[in-house]
Amino acid sequence: MYTFLPLKPTFLSFLATFEAGNLICALAPTSISFIIGRAVSGLGGSGLFSGGMVMITAAAPPRLRPTLMGIGVAFTAIGGVVGPVMGGAITQHLGWRWCLWIFLPPGALAAAIFLLTRVPEQTDKPRLHWVLPRLSQQLDMVGFALFAPACIMVLLALIWGGQKYPWSDKTIIGLLCGAGATAAIFRFWEWRRQDGALIPPSILAHPVVFWGCGLSFLQGGTFLFMGYYLPLWFQSAQQASPTSSGLMLLPTMIAQIIASSVSGGLVAKLKYHVEREVDGYQILLGVGRGFVLQMPVIALQSVLTGMQISIGTATTMFCQYFGGTVFLSIGKSIFANELISGLEKYAPGVDLEQILHTGATEVLKGVPASAADGVLYAYSRAITKTFYLPVVAAIISFFFSFGLGWDKVVPRRGRPGPPRCGPPGAKPSGSAGQATSKDDGSGCLRPLSIDERAEIIAVIAAIIIDIVSPTQATTWTTAGPVLAATQGSCCRRRRCRDDVAETTTESLWPEEAYRLSKVRNIGIAAHIDSGKTTATERVLFYTGRINSIHEVRGKDSVGAKMDSMDLEREKGITIQSAATFCDWTKVEDGNEERYHINLIDTPGHIDFTIEVERALRVLDGAVMILCAVSGVQSQTMTVDRQMRRYNVPRISFINKMDRMGANPFKAVEQINQKLKIAAAAVQVPIGMEDNFHGVVDLVTMKAVYAEGARGERIVVKDEIPADVLPLAEERRAKLIESVADVDEEMANMFLDEIEPTVPQLRAAIRRATLSLKFTPVFMGSALADKFIQPMLDGVCDYLPNPSEVINTALDRSQNEAAVKLEPYNSLPFVGLAFKLEESNFGQLTYFRVYQGKLRKGSMVYNARTDKKVKIPRIVRMHSNDMEEVSEIGAGEICAVFGVDCASGDTFTDGRLSYTMTSMFVPEPVVSLSIKPKNNKDLPSFSKAIARFQREDPTFRVHLDAESEQTVISGMGELHLEVYVERMRREYKVDCETGQPQVAYRETITKHVEFDHLLKKQSGGPGEFARVVGFMEPTGDVKSNQFEERVVGMTIDEKFLYACEKGFHLACEKGPLIGHKVLGTFMVINDGATHMTDSSEMSFKNATQQAFRKAFMEANPKVLEPIMKTVVTAPSEFQGNVVGLLQKRNAIINDSEVGVDEFTVWADVSLNGMFGFSGTLRAATQGKGEFSMEFSHYAEALPVLQKELIAKYQKEQAARNKK
Repeated sequence: MYTFLPLKPTFLSFLATFEAGNLICALAPTSISFIIGRAVSGLGGSGLFSGGMVMITAAAPPRLRPTLMGIGVAFTAIGGVVGPVMGGAITQHLGWRWCLWIFLPPGALAAAIFLLTRVPEQTDKPRLHWVLPRLSQQLDMVGFALFAPACIMVLLALIWGGQKYPWSDKTIIGLLCGAGATAAIFRFWEWRRQDGALIPPSILAHPVVFWGCGLSFLQGGTFLFMGYYLPLWFQSAQQASPTSSGLMLLPTMIAQIIASSVSGGLVAKLKYHVEREVDGYQILLGVGRGFVLQMPVIALQSVLTGMQISIGTATTMFCQYFGGTVFLSIGKSIFANELISGLEKYAPGVDLEQILHTGATEVLKGVPASAADGVLYAYSRAITKTFYLPVVAAIISFFFSFGLGWDKVVPRRGRPGPPRCGPPGAKPSGSAGQATSKDDGSGCLRPLSIDERAEIIAVIAAIIIDIVSPTQATTWTTAGPVLAATQGSCCRRRRCRDDVAETTTESLWPEEAYRLSKVRNIGIAAHIDSGKTTATERVLFYTGRINSIHEVRGKDSVGAKMDSMDLEREKGITIQSAATFCDWTKVEDGNEERYHINLIDTPGHIDFTIEVERALRVLDGAVMILCAVSGVQSQTMTVDRQMRRYNVPRISFINKMDRMGANPFKAVEQINQKLKIAAAAVQVPIGMEDNFHGVVDLVTMKAVYAEGARGERIVVKDEIPADVLPLAEERRAKLIESVADVDEEMANMFLDEIEPTVPQLRAAIRRATLSLKFTPVFMGSALADKFIQPMLDGVCDYLPNPSEVINTALDRSQNEAAVKLEPYNSLPFVGLAFKLEESNFGQLTYFRVYQGKLRKGSMVYNARTDKKVKIPRIVRMHSNDMEEVSEIGAGEICAVFGVDCASGDTFTDGRLSYTMTSMFVPEPVVSLSIKPKNNKDLPSFSKAIARFQREDPTFRVHLDAESEQTVISGMGELHLEVYVERMRREYKVDCETGQPQVAYRETITKHVEFDHLLKKQSGGPGEFARVVGFMEPTGDVKSNQFEERVVGMTIDEKFLYACEKGFHLACEKGPLIGHKVLGTFMVINDGATHMTDSSEMSFKNATQQAFRKAFMEANPKVLEPIMKTVVTAPSEFQGNVVGLLQKRNAIINDSEVGVDEFTVWADVSLNGMFGFSGTLRAATQGKGEFSMEFSHYAEALPVLQKELIAKYQKEQAARNKK
């Protein structure tokens, strides 16, 4: 409920239902009405605790959630303390009805507070009248209808078995068999529904979820069981009154309150969750219960993401309540059987039925004095026997707790310092990489604002309501799902849509608004060979930028305009993103509107992914091209991730509609399913494959045809062919429904059954596209010159202009607070240098102007270096051609000469201290040694290397100190091959390259302690440093961590900084095979210094020596990069391709067989993929293709590890001999 409905109204509804149930119970004249009231109260109470958890997750940053959850559980425990004491006293002195009346005033007060409090929403949610008709589909009511009866039948069998009916009775056997059959049907249904199921199998299969549910079941049963039977024992064995029995529970409950609060705080401080439940009497029971109660939920948040957290938490909480109900049912059977046998033995002759149905406080009522002691002993003995059940459960849960692992809740930090943010490997521009948002799970921190603190206080107030909620001990309903804390990291994105207004158009001056409304900054991105450059060529032709069309691999040897490099024309691929601009005149109903389009054509090969990254970083929208036959392919998914990273709206264009096997609607479905974004066709084809000759515009319901030698003339007809009309009507209804799912205004019209007009539908598609919730899908064939013009109309209709995109900068004068950039020409200039190129006239720097104007001859300041630079020349780029201009306005893209900077630098006119966040830069995965064949070419070689590093952040160069070789690193073999060839062509430098080198990594696998002393005396000042501590794995292989825990100043602070520096230097070159170290955590907790001989150098060297020694003792392993590989080939070669992958020890994850080709997804080590391109071509007669991208590091095969270690030791021995 909390997932799909607004938090505040939903929570208040649960609260009102809970209070209404209590009122019914308080006024109940009969037991039936009392039972109805308890059912209503339980229904409402089931959402109170979970609602509080929902609002904690929505409002609080990850670093505070463990503490707040601990406080929430502590407040629940307070209710457990106050409830029995107050309930016992009220029952004894005022009557049981007052136990229900007392709930009403706190509930009314809480409702009044919440009515006046702003409760934050985790996500945008549609209105109730739109959600409610669809709620049953989202909640999997069929699954619930199967699940609930299965649980009820189990409970009835446990309650009736051995009491009302013998265990061998047909009723009990029927209930158990019915429960098993219903559960089997339920699991089949869940498997069929997959992620749409009530309990998705993929989540339940996660080890932490599985063990967490088991632990919650056991500890929930123990919690409720002891809370129920311990007071009974006090009241029977010790003849305590209800008030006294409540007071006797205080040690348990107070211990639980303290333990719950402390455990949450410990998780927040230590960043780890680990569970061990302790069972004992009173204090031990309360401490164990308090420490473990919230741990499964905290553990889930560290391993699950997105909506998985909601469902996983709901499942865990259900297991907790269900466990309590099951344990109470079993306990009742044990108690009844033991009591009957005890009474027959120790108090023969008493009325068994009377004692069984008498409360604990009145157990001796009507019992003869001579039998009283026997009855009390039998009663006490029966309750004592039931305690064996929670003892066994506690022991089992101790072992279950190991299944939750030892995982970080938020990233651990070592020495305090300025916060850092951005993706791994990203280098911030100036201080642009620092965080400006609250902790979002990516490691970006800042102090919470007043509003955020107020929200958290409101959430804590919600948890207080649990003090008066009885549902913890009486209700086993499924908890409301806790919303996942997956807020996007502001520091990774250039647009912070959650923190600033959705658009700035309304605040613009009319002339600025009109100018910007006619500007589009777009990119074209797609999988390899999907037709990006071919489509761009048609865009330039139809807009009049070029006079003739040339193909990518044309026979005229001219090549496409955007493929300006000779290498691009030869290989038939795009290597560098190319920028151009054009003007498009959109004609509709006789009216002409002229739009200015800045366009960037991007590469499709994964090796050149940085070109796509920096293009999308500065663009406002994109066209995602898909093949009509292949649909969504591997690089399509990579491009989708990049668009999401920078919040870029997109329209989709299904190309190659004239190919055999074209199926555009399959591609549309794949966009919905694989890319997880709502998509619907805005066109349907007239004819397919060879007969493709037109489309139907579903917005206007008109037929569109392309005429002329190059399809330059678009003809629109009102009449739609009869054979296409039913499909068009069906797809238009689908379009409206899809848009209604993501747009509130269209949803209202859809529910009211109002047919939208053309302007209304077009406006709704635009709103949904700009909000990143929808992508309209166009169709055509670029190579056949068909229907590129309607796609251009779609760019104008549905993609944003610069004023509709929220761009932010960081104000360094205001502690890097986020500020919104307004695209006014009159405001101070702010621009971003996003790409560098070397030309015949010097360095060419591509700029995106976000605010103000950039004028020729003006002075600008580099925010990273604080240097003043003059702009000597401004040009607009048209591939490799240039058009000089005197100024560029806000929202435009240009290039300048004579500016010395780095990619990602921010420039201002000096009046603002703004800086912008850098783009995501992936780490290189392939290296090889390189040197010029002739030493006379060294100057040109050095010049080329320096230029390529400036242009491409993924191209890295370093000098191997041991081999004295220059080593270049990149994203793949093709990436490095292109740069070697460019050196030969552009700098006339022939190079020799060594074998490709894999970027292996080293790590450790166990905890090792060290105590290392460095002591040297050589006549003068000596060296003395002692470091004591331990090293252990971090649990992942993404980074290394250093922490000092020195107590008592045994090591001076300045020496500790030297220790940290020594640690990071040691990680640069591991002692196993000489590669970088990952996944290592080093702690220094003691040491010693010398008054004169200790120095920073001594401690740095001592730390490095201790690191190397401890590393070799910690069972080190070699890690190799694993590549996510996708191979596509004709279906007849499927066996050959699978065989090739298996020879390389590939793990095949998925495969898909199409009409005439198949695709296989696999994880393969990079070392095994060298030379795969040639082997694949030979095995598929040149028809197969593959792509790969880095996925993760994994332990290398033992044989390979031995080879690498032996090779490294041999090289070291040979070097030492020299």
